[in-house]
Amino acid sequence: MASRAFICFVLDGQWKTAYYDGGGQPPQFGLDILRWLRVATRDISGLRADVQQVRLVDGSKPPSQADVERLRRHAGPNPRPGDWGDLLSLTAGNPARILEAGVMLDYNWFPADSLQAEWGYVVDLDGYGLFEVYQGFQTKSHQRGRFANLHENYGAVMVPGATYYPVALRAAWPLTALPDEPAFLAAAVPTDGEGSWSPEDLEELEQFMRDFFGRTGDARRFETD
Repeated sequence: MASRAFICFVLDGQWKTAYYDGGGQPPQFGLDILRWLRVATRDISGLRADVQQVRLVDGSKPPSQADVERLRRHAGPNPRPGDWGDLLSLTAGNPARILEAGVMLDYNWFPADSLQAEWGYVVDLDGYGLFEVYQGFQTKSHQRGRFANLHENYGAVMVPGATYYPVALRAAWPLTALPDEPAFLAAAVPTDGEGSWSPEDLEELEQFMRDFFGRTGDARRFETD
């Protein structure tokens, strides 16, 4: 079963988030992004320029005829008139093509819903520059990562027997010190028997938030409940 995920580009304090439902787990979508980043980060200024020009669009408003013509090469077969999803179907799960298209359906709200957002990946081009992995199914309020308080804007998701909070930070690396694939998977993929956060875990997270990976290229991994 495909898992729902997102990729979020951060630049100049702004989020640009795209949805993906083709298999969002770290061994699939996560590795795809990591492999793309290894090439894209060779030209950080070019990557920043590409992200800068991306336009977020409201899916409830139809594309202009100019958009339809310009995005035709990113559309699947027989796109429905006025449907952004069809126009951008070939960009799904492909960060290079997302940036080439220069248009994203606005899913900035999606990390708030960790019932739906099972995985998330952030490419932060501000500050030190980070590649972050987020995990969904968070049934307790937390302070793990940039999305922790997003439910205050969009509301927590309540279902019978549970309340779901925003996705939680699981691992992060500087863009200048990306991990190899085994190290990425070791940090990002859940293991059996993961427990609750200990005081030591919380202290480590607080230190992470303070130094923002300014002093090390090592991965940091935080256990989820």
